[in-house]
Amino acid sequence: MQAKIKVAFFPYGLTQANPYQNLIIQGLENNGVEVIKVPGIKFFPLLTLKPAQPDIIHVFWPHDLYMGKNIFTRVVKQISLLLTLNILKKYPTVYSAENISAHNPIGMSQATELKWIGKILKRSRGIVFMSDAAKEIFESYYQIQNKKTVIIPHISYKSIYPNQITKVEAKEKMGVSGSFVFLVLGRLQPYKGIEQAIAAFKLLKNQYCKLIIAGKSISSDYFNKLQLEAGELLDGSIILNNSFIPNNEIQQFMNAADCLILNYLDVPLNPGSLVMAKDFNIPVIANNHPVIAETCENLPYYPFESGNISSLLNSMQNALLHKHNNLTVDSTVKDNSPETVGKLLLQYYQHLIL
Repeated sequence: MQAKIKVAFFPYGLTQANPYQNLIIQGLENNGVEVIKVPGIKFFPLLTLKPAQPDIIHVFWPHDLYMGKNIFTRVVKQISLLLTLNILKKYPTVYSAENISAHNPIGMSQATELKWIGKILKRSRGIVFMSDAAKEIFESYYQIQNKKTVIIPHISYKSIYPNQITKVEAKEKMGVSGSFVFLVLGRLQPYKGIEQAIAAFKLLKNQYCKLIIAGKSISSDYFNKLQLEAGELLDGSIILNNSFIPNNEIQQFMNAADCLILNYLDVPLNPGSLVMAKDFNIPVIANNHPVIAETCENLPYYPFESGNISSLLNSMQNALLHKHNNLTVDSTVKDNSPETVGKLLLQYYQHLIL
């Protein structure tokens, strides 16, 4: 009997309430892969990989390895990383290209961060991308010509987010019956351009429309800023919900919505919210970006020019105009179940080990 491939997910746990890593682990384990969850620690985190003795190291979101809340922490982390980086060369290391750089960088310019990620990539054997467009964009930032790359689509969330409530029931529960609902859902962070979505919604001036913004805010100061932006529309046509949304309640928000707004201020490589929209078959208003266009496939998509509130407003108006055309479109994810994605990853790992 062939021994199981042993893969170390590192660092594990930075996803917090995001189930992304856990779904991939589930898919790998269902395909006979042994997954070792290696959490990040403040100093010399790569040393935690040695006792695991994996066949493969799979790196996700490395930002905490070289960033810190103050100069002392940052310097010590960077020294720790430099002294142990070559551990990644002792095992076939895979880098998961989720972002170009951190969404919320701490005390570091993007140019500096690119250099740190470049050091990790230099010691990696392969890179996983979620779309052809993501690979093309990533190549414009990093040298990856000698790496073994693979395209594996973003995993579907259908197995963990129930979808049993009707649109009518969801709207009733959310108190938005009879309204056209725009939705911003997920952790509330500046890189999502929520302020621009509020500004465009204000310009829409349509009494039959609502804007729901729901998710746990990155800070109380940021949530206060969103409340100020909403102004007199708060608790009327703009509904702000500063709380973590449990898995079984996601369906209320998604099915109450008529359109999901995605306004990335950075470079999206792996837009998980877009995959959720496909799972629930909800049209999206999103940046005019090649990764988003490719990931949407046949999902109703109203693109706008990033950073342009007038363009965003125009897309919102287009979504309203075509709302009846979206009701019969089936745009759900084809087969990106954990088992399917796990099988594709296993085949890739086997290719790297050879």
